[in-house]
Amino acid sequence: MGTWSAGIWSDDVAEDLRLDLKDAYAFNDDETALSEILRVNKSIVEDETDDDHSVFFYALADWLWDKGRLPEDIKQKVLGMLERKEGMERFYESKNESLIQARLKVMETLKELSKEEKIRQEILERFQRLRKN
Repeated sequence: MGTWSAGIWSDDVAEDLRLDLKDAYAFNDDETALSEILRVNKSIVEDETDDDHSVFFYALADWLWDKGRLPEDIKQKVLGMLERKEGMERFYESKNESLIQARLKVMETLKELSKEEKIRQEILERFQRLRKN
């Protein structure tokens, strides 16, 4: 296990994904970049029993949301995973109560994807209306 703390990006899989995302989006349009990321990571994407499945999707959603590119299907998948507390097994196995609580807090924060995405969209729409006037 390459996890060193409770953070979304505190895992080897997440860090590798961050580098892959930067490269994919630097050289491709959004749809092509995301398709390539999902294709390259097909085994993790498709195997929900893989320990890295939740790490991958939490990091992917966080990165895409931060860039304003989070597709609805990925957002809904991740919100469902967060509700089910997927990926907590490795933290429970640690028997480290402070680490467990820290991860649960990180997961709660990630649930803000839905609320903050709506706020971000409203701001963008207002800005676009102002530019037209």
